[in-house]
Amino acid sequence: MHEVEFEKALISHLKNNKIDKKELTGLSKNLAGAAKNGLMIIDWHVIGQPPAIDGIHFTGHVDMSKVAGLNKIVADDFWRELKIFRKGIPFPNIFEVSGIADIKNQIG
Repeated sequence: MHEVEFEKALISHLKNNKIDKKELTGLSKNLAGAAKNGLMIIDWHVIGQPPAIDGIHFTGHVDMSKVAGLNKIVADDFWRELKIFRKGIPFPNIFEVSGIADIKNQIG
């Protein structure tokens, strides 16, 4: 359910800006798909001022047992930056994932 709420919130927030619909849909489906595969998005925000949005920054956590679910998110060319850190004391049991997705195709 979390991934559906995230995808709806992202599209709702960005739909009134001058972003190509195909790119917006692809990006939101990419992140929502990663959420469906175990990425719990804990924070996200837009980079830039509307209507010229430069990108989207997100931070999330994924359990060590579901790290393979990140393959889809890593494979796409949306990413300007993607960082994956192991967390946990004394043994790493979770990964923190943060990234910046570029918004390349703006209308107008």
